[in-house]
Amino acid sequence: MHYDNPFIRRYPNHPAVFKNAQDLKYNSYYFAGDLNNKLYLGNYSTPLDVTQFDAELKSSQKIKVTFNTKNIPFRTVKIFLQDSVFYLSDGSVGRLFSGNTNEWVINFEYKDMPFFTLYVPMSKDKIFFRSNDPKTLDNILGVYTLSDNKRAKYCGDLLQKQIDGVFDTDGTLLYSIKLKRSVYVYYYRNEYFTADETGKLEYRSHTIDTISKADFKVAYSKNGTVREISSPVEAVNAHASVIGKLLFVHSQVKGKYENDVLWKKSFIIDVYDLKRKAYLMSFPIYKTKADKLNAMYVSSNYFYALIGTDLVVYELQPMLKKQL
Repeated sequence: MHYDNPFIRRYPNHPAVFKNAQDLKYNSYYFAGDLNNKLYLGNYSTPLDVTQFDAELKSSQKIKVTFNTKNIPFRTVKIFLQDSVFYLSDGSVGRLFSGNTNEWVINFEYKDMPFFTLYVPMSKDKIFFRSNDPKTLDNILGVYTLSDNKRAKYCGDLLQKQIDGVFDTDGTLLYSIKLKRSVYVYYYRNEYFTADETGKLEYRSHTIDTISKADFKVAYSKNGTVREISSPVEAVNAHASVIGKLLFVHSQVKGKYENDVLWKKSFIIDVYDLKRKAYLMSFPIYKTKADKLNAMYVSSNYFYALIGTDLVVYELQPMLKKQL
């Protein structure tokens, strides 16, 4: 079941139990991170505002980030927390800033940061990021090191092209502080891999579904510089989050013998052990009045999900927490 799975999910009794839900009224929120048993949400519509919740969403307060934007042409600002440091970024203009959560003031900029579409801090000194190859425009991963003359090292062998190098290699970029490993989960195939802090591949592994090849067609403009998916496609691994050595994946592929009603009423979360390279278990997150899971986030004690405009929290139970 753990290592040679014939796509049969294991559903133990209640590894995560529903605790609370809040209607946020808007669907522009995203998960910024957690710190000291508090959850933080950012908002695309008000990019310098952060909402802090207690762990079970019983109370909240607004935080304002202090930042002189210096007339930078920001388009998509996003805030991310790691330990006591928060990061403010806009990959479209290749700018990354940071500050301390004690003050919520931007006081540092990562100079010469390359254009990026995704990033995760490995430390305040080192950033793992995804960019585009200037010649082919294919996705490529890299490591930016502040102490190494602000240099970016590209890791061209990590992402493996199947169709076009952009959509087929799209995915979720994560980082495990405990393992000191970056994790990349492909959207459209049953694969993820881990890399060390230098960007060197550690191993490749698979989610338990059987979709090993991205299945869609790509249309190009006349000069080949613009591409888009021309056939309907749904992500295999739509969302992912990591805590410690556990990887949580929202799968949109139904396994063998699974209950139709369960799939209609819930989102299925698969859990993997990154050290053992093994599938552990699955559990449902039930839909609210909305039926779209926008994002998910896992802390050491709780599983959070943004479903439509609803923020929901499930408490991780001992059978799951002991795996951490």
